[in-house]
Amino acid sequence: MIRLTSLLACLTVTAACEPVTETFVDAATDADPTDAIPADATEGSVTITVVGDDGDPAGTVRGMPRAGVDVYFIRPEGTVQKVTSAADGTATATLVAGSFAVVARKPDVRNLYVTVFADLAPGMALTAGDRPDPPATTSTGRVTFTMNPVAGASYYSLATSCPFGFPSGSNGTLTAQFSQGCPQLTSATVVMSAHNSAGGTIMYATRAGLNIPALVNTTQSLGASLAPATTITTYNGIPAGVTSIDNRTQLRQDGTAFGNAQANADVSGATLLISQPIAAVGNHTSIASRYFPTGNLLSVEHRRRVTSQQLTTTLDVGANIIPFSTQPSYDPVSRAGGWTLSGGGPGRRADAFYAQGGYNLPNQSFVSITVIGDGARTSVTLPPLPPELAGFAATVGTTGNFYNFCLIDIVGAAGYADVVETMSAEARQVLYDQAAFPAATEYWFSASNPS
Repeated sequence: MIRLTSLLACLTVTAACEPVTETFVDAATDADPTDAIPADATEGSVTITVVGDDGDPAGTVRGMPRAGVDVYFIRPEGTVQKVTSAADGTATATLVAGSFAVVARKPDVRNLYVTVFADLAPGMALTAGDRPDPPATTSTGRVTFTMNPVAGASYYSLATSCPFGFPSGSNGTLTAQFSQGCPQLTSATVVMSAHNSAGGTIMYATRAGLNIPALVNTTQSLGASLAPATTITTYNGIPAGVTSIDNRTQLRQDGTAFGNAQANADVSGATLLISQPIAAVGNHTSIASRYFPTGNLLSVEHRRRVTSQQLTTTLDVGANIIPFSTQPSYDPVSRAGGWTLSGGGPGRRADAFYAQGGYNLPNQSFVSITVIGDGARTSVTLPPLPPELAGFAATVGTTGNFYNFCLIDIVGAAGYADVVETMSAEARQVLYDQAAFPAATEYWFSASNPS
């Protein structure tokens, strides 16, 4: 009710909604060269659109515009302008290059969730928050599919258009449900694959053009079994220190991966070939390659999407791989974090970094921190919390960490300013979802969490 009252006050009394400007006594300092500000620094507007995310009150719609969220725009010398997001979720301030923004969400009196954007520059427009939740779906009912038994099969899996779950089992009779309202529901494709104990595809069977609503509560044979195709990925110029490569190849169509192949191979030289069987169904190809280094460095992953069925791929790793990174340190008392970079192709660097962590206070309050900044950095010192949030500042003896960390490079992007707009929503997905950054055809990232 307090949030609604405040919003109504903003809508009816314009003067009460003017940004409030104050200056921190403890201005943020950061020796990173990306923070250098020329004497004739140009000013310009920066707009942040706040959308629903973790840390919002119960009932908030994820990914939809949020009114009434405080955004603190902080210039390099420490001047702060507080702007409360409008009905469309936007908050705008005039800044110079090297500025910060802190988006503060308080789900209750005890906890605080902040998203910090570093390295802002005039003209940037970005979003703070998560993707919208996918539309709620209901099942159309059940259809059972059968495949002839395959010698040596340890298990079977079923992939369908409009999936409502991903069935698997020990024999070639599997029952699927389908999502109501899906565009492909009356012309669906179904693929059942038989796998050996290592997960490799032995045989598969498929049918297309199925009118699912007309088949509910029936059993459908998928017909003759087919031998899988072979997907081959050749890796050239593998850097010294890479010990193994994990390859995940998918053949996709209408959002479904009908063909799946995954293998890990040890590296013994500069070239490696990974060959795998795959169900040859799909009109798009997605190839994910993860490079595991020696020592305490984080793995680096490369993802490429091709708008055709491509079974043979050659990758020049040495020329294109981004640097490896250590797991970052983070001290919530000094608000400083840092990491070390190693290797990478000539002139290669990430466009952005994404760090997620936090700390607990003695009064059992929890502070969640997400930081997004230029990928050229190897350290960041966060601005202090504004005075009205000072009760959440870390005290001497408080410990914390960045438990998720990514360096992200979108191939073809011009740099940080070109990718920051969607980084808040997509960077968190990249750790778990091979379909992250849907507009990108190719990208690299290093990660402290498995994908």
